[in-house]
Amino acid sequence: MPLLLRYKRGKMRDNGRPIFTKEELKKIIEDAGGPAAIYASLKIFTERSNRMFAAMERLTEQYPHKWGSILDNGELCIGDTRRDVMDQLEKAGQTGTPVIKYLDPDPPLMII
Repeated sequence: MPLLLRYKRGKMRDNGRPIFTKEELKKIIEDAGGPAAIYASLKIFTERSNRMFAAMERLTEQYPHKWGSILDNGELCIGDTRRDVMDQLEKAGQTGTPVIKYLDPDPPLMII
């Protein structure tokens, strides 16, 4: 129920009103399948992100300047464009939010 907790903490717009009303928030949660479905999809996305992060160095060495993703069964989807990888994911029947990364051997430096 992270969304409900956020509402209770009072995230506000500039005008001092909550970003979502309770009714809007309930509808968002209902449309997403309920709290359990939201939690399950976040868990799957976290697992996919961790798997991709762990493989990034190896994949970047093997497939520089390509786009890549890893299916839940461990198979790779590699393409010249993000759309190529999306098409492969769809063809494989992968559902949910994918983790697709550009395999850049010389990524830009980010100072945060």
